Amino acid sequence: MLIAALTAHAAPVVVTEEVAQLAATLATIDAATCAPVLDGVFDHLEAIDPARVDMDDVHANGPALVQGVWQARLALHDTLVALHADGPVPDDCITGFRRVDIATRYLVDHLLMEQPETEAWLTTAGFTGVGDLRSGDILVTRGAALSSAGIAHIGRIDSQFSHNAMIHVDADGKVWTIEAYLEKGGLVQPLEDFLHHGLGRIVVLRHDDAALAAKASTLAYERVAHGDPIDYDEAFRTDDDGEQLFCSEIGPWAFGLAGGPTDLPLHRTVFPRDTNPAMFDAMGIEGDLIAAPADLLFDPRFRILGEWRELHALEEMRRHDAVVEALFRWMEKDGYALDPQWKHRATVRVGLTVRRTPGLGRLVEGMVHPNGDPQFLVAGLALQEAGNRLWKDFDRELEGEEHPSYAEMHRVLEAIRTTDLEVWVDHPRRANVHRVVNPG
Repeated sequence: MLIAALTAHAAPVVVTEEVAQLAATLATIDAATCAPVLDGVFDHLEAIDPARVDMDDVHANGPALVQGVWQARLALHDTLVALHADGPVPDDCITGFRRVDIATRYLVDHLLMEQPETEAWLTTAGFTGVGDLRSGDILVTRGAALSSAGIAHIGRIDSQFSHNAMIHVDADGKVWTIEAYLEKGGLVQPLEDFLHHGLGRIVVLRHDDAALAAKASTLAYERVAHGDPIDYDEAFRTDDDGEQLFCSEIGPWAFGLAGGPTDLPLHRTVFPRDTNPAMFDAMGIEGDLIAAPADLLFDPRFRILGEWRELHALEEMRRHDAVVEALFRWMEKDGYALDPQWKHRATVRVGLTVRRTPGLGRLVEGMVHPNGDPQFLVAGLALQEAGNRLWKDFDRELEGEEHPSYAEMHRVLEAIRTTDLEVWVDHPRRANVHRVVNPG
């Protein structure tokens, strides 16, 4: 009955009513109804046409609506914790949580784009922002660059996040982040430096065991700051005991050092190898599970303390998402594969050679890791170029459009694909996107 009520489209769409119905519907789920109810919520939110939204309602009630969705999301996380307390949660239920999470974020983004002066932080009681961070807290973040969208959408279920960092507060009260980057491997840096790296989103998570979290951050900080260099793990392995690390492995690895649970995160992201084998083969990624940046959001041992957005970057990040989703959709459904060019191989070969040369290595320090895997880097460079080429065409086509709907963005992207495919069939070197990713 609630699903039927939620999916009944009225004209116009009154968001105040939608948010109230959202909260009421999410409050009804249990282990038996979790998957169908959450799937229904996602389908409904995805189908809302922005052109039919009552904008007078949005402008009059924007901040309250944002808070309403935020409170509904917090309540949904509490439901996830309760479901886990009663036993294992089915995979289709977790998929539902992930899909509703991204759908409600897009809803809030639309509201915030209409309220650009809204407070950027959404918080819980006792937490006001980065000044309240503690050792062991995890920052789940999204960069504002196009490449960050690629990381966020590489799993079978899309997310809005591309990076993790662990917080460490030293004896002098200085706040550090513990991280891993493709170009640099494991590193620590002052929090203020981290916050100036072009971030678009931050969610702050805190583990239920404060002592364990503090111990984890101390051990991880000491190992990364004062131990032997840690290479970046391009293969995304989770069984190498920290010999190599990728960004979202930092939390599970640190808690493991402290003797904590070995199953962090509890629900891992699945790579769509079955539908996009060519891309993962090209990158040399063998496994099909990864501890992805968003996964800790769905681990019942962590609480959500707050969430921040760079309000003026929301529209561009939303367009980045559409471009990356289109690129992956062509690979997964239309048989497209990366087609690295000689220049990608040459760039990687020269970059690694320079980086490994004493003295000269300083010229590209922070740009290329000396132990980077050439196969991964070549494929990554080709994927990045394909995304940039598609982005330029897409951005040009949408010039002057303020907040295009997802349906409109998908239409434009498909038109770009069709036109460029015709060029590629007749004159491959003249094609734009298809020069780098194509049906073969």
